[in-house]
Amino acid sequence: MKVAISFFNSIIGGPREVTKNLLKFIPDVDESIEYVVFTDSEDELEFLKERKNVKIVLIKKFGKYDLLLWEQIMVLFYSYKEKIDLFHGTKNSIPLLGSFKKICTIHDIAYYIMPDTFSLLQRFHLKLSAYIAKYFSHKIVAVSHNTKKDINEIIKVNNDKIDVIYNSIDSALYNDVAEEDLLKVKESLSLPDTFFLHVGTLQPRKNIATIVDAFIEFKKDDAKECYLVLAGRKGWYFDEISEYIKTSGVQEYVIFTGPVSSDELIALYHLSYLFIYASNYDGFGLVPLEAMATGTPTICSNISSLPEVVGDAAIGVSPKSAKDMTDGMTLLVGNSDEYERYSKIGVAQAKKFSWEKSAQEYVELYKKVIK
Repeated sequence: MKVAISFFNSIIGGPREVTKNLLKFIPDVDESIEYVVFTDSEDELEFLKERKNVKIVLIKKFGKYDLLLWEQIMVLFYSYKEKIDLFHGTKNSIPLLGSFKKICTIHDIAYYIMPDTFSLLQRFHLKLSAYIAKYFSHKIVAVSHNTKKDINEIIKVNNDKIDVIYNSIDSALYNDVAEEDLLKVKESLSLPDTFFLHVGTLQPRKNIATIVDAFIEFKKDDAKECYLVLAGRKGWYFDEISEYIKTSGVQEYVIFTGPVSSDELIALYHLSYLFIYASNYDGFGLVPLEAMATGTPTICSNISSLPEVVGDAAIGVSPKSAKDMTDGMTLLVGNSDEYERYSKIGVAQAKKFSWEKSAQEYVELYKKVIK
């Protein structure tokens, strides 16, 4: 059996991290399966070059807006060239054409639920990809039961066609980070001693404005030099987010790091006092789980897939309520017992998820579809 896996390595975000981690484990589940990884960049893929049953095929994108061409034409050409039996699209898309079997992982359908947070071009591309997955995939993988429900109810895909396979997190998050490495990251990113952290693409769906509102209220009673650090790339409507912060009254206490490397991200989690994630919608909720794995107490939205992932190991808040978020900040800063409790139960919750288990479930699905 020969399986092709798509990996959009140059597009920073959750699906990239999910695929990279899966690729570390999938080839070892059954070494009789041959894998071909179609990628637009070979960065950080050295670990795959050691696998005897993995071949990397570089398919470069030619411009910013040619992703659809990459998915539908280039991938199709190389799929036939490599004589694959099954194609696994790991980021919401599969080729429409092709006689080989197809599996599509859909991470979320926010473009249906919150269309105003996407550009017209993004909505067209993502809805077209969902349509192709609905009619031309042999199986769709949802990354949570909530996402499965959304796909069933909104895109109208039959439940029998959808399997749920959870994401997980990099096991390196559980390890301590050397003080000298933490200091290097702290200095390189110009971080303060005490800060609250948010990680994610800076776009309206991540609800940055409400986090800032909560931080404003917290700062009214906070005598310490506490900061808010926003880590992630600029997304749709970033200029509006930036302008809102400039007029918020707490601009001097808000720090943008921009995109960070994997090592920098782990250090950021360890350096932060608490983590806050107020997303209006998430297909899985990878980022709060990562923060919890490092022992960082976490405040998290209580909607969509997030309660399914974080359980009661994070402080659940309404993403529309700045007051709920402020109360969470105040609780963790003012109560050392609660701070320690959320630190411990967060780690325990994160350990319920495993890339080994996810990889095993994907390989079982490959074999089931090929039969």
